[in-house]
Amino acid sequence: MERGDANVPASAPGPFFTVIVTAYRRRNFVRGAVESVLDQTIDPGEREILVLKDFGDPELDAWLTSLGPSVRIVTEDLPLIGQMLARGAELARGAVLCFLDDDDRFRPEKLAGLRPLFRDDAGLGLVHNAFDAIDLDGRVLPVWAKYRPQTPTPVTFGGAHGRVRFPVVHHYGGYVNVSSLAVRTPVVRRWAEWLRQVPASQDVVLFTLALASGDAVRLEPERWTEYRVHASTSHPTIGDAAAASDVRDFRKALVTADLLGRAIATAPGHPDAVRLSEAWRLETTTIVFLLDPTARLSPADWLRLGVSAVRRRQAYIATLWLYCLYRWAAPVRAAREYQARRRGELRRTAATAPSNPAP
Repeated sequence: MERGDANVPASAPGPFFTVIVTAYRRRNFVRGAVESVLDQTIDPGEREILVLKDFGDPELDAWLTSLGPSVRIVTEDLPLIGQMLARGAELARGAVLCFLDDDDRFRPEKLAGLRPLFRDDAGLGLVHNAFDAIDLDGRVLPVWAKYRPQTPTPVTFGGAHGRVRFPVVHHYGGYVNVSSLAVRTPVVRRWAEWLRQVPASQDVVLFTLALASGDAVRLEPERWTEYRVHASTSHPTIGDAAAASDVRDFRKALVTADLLGRAIATAPGHPDAVRLSEAWRLETTTIVFLLDPTARLSPADWLRLGVSAVRRRQAYIATLWLYCLYRWAAPVRAAREYQARRRGELRRTAATAPSNPAP
């Protein structure tokens, strides 16, 4: 194992894919994530695995090292998720980066399916594939399909493929779940300095920055990713200490939204990226307002949210818009009831998920 570096000769021929597995203060799922990449149907020489984590674990490290030089280990104290992703892009030897949270898994055909998409379309910068939600034991949660529908057909936007149809992107969550994203390495490296400052919502950031780079993005209907839903540091709203963690997480997302707006301002001429960034900032600002009785929302932002609900064609945004009226009338009670609503919805989608796993 190398600390903060990768034990592969610089002259070695590069693989097509670098899969960046990120583990932050949690180790019990890492092996399953890595095994899901080892099980890919493509030739092993076409992929490398880069495991970035902020902890040492002798047993896990010994197992990872035994897998050979195509699996590299980086153990560094990188407290921001953006720092981990930027570090992975810096060390990657692959032409395309695939991101994998330690508690998620790839299905065996993922990389083989992605390869022709990037190979045959030089202007394609990012692919978001569909995913299934799974519980702690790896069982598919069918109710999640209603909560987060996935695109039934492939759709490509941006670049030479025309303007982004945002109602489609929003409805199918084209920027949701970083483990469903594959991005060309130069796209991520171009924005590395901004990415290093990102504390949360890295999936939205990567999707928006691909658009800001002038690249096409594709929504892929194949369910190549398993997204694990459980009460842990990554899904605190399902757990009992929901209120404080929810507010904290969305305030981090708001910091990210402001940062993203400044980043794409350095790449003028990409209105789709600006539209997505502004819509996400508005949504995040509103949720913070609904969760935190001390937060503020301007009447102008409230009016813009109503316009956004019409443009996005999402009842979810319309519900936020109406909830704001309640929040202005009874700040503490509305915040408490909105928090309970969010927690109830997420718990229903994770009805079979056991409680907190061991770290």
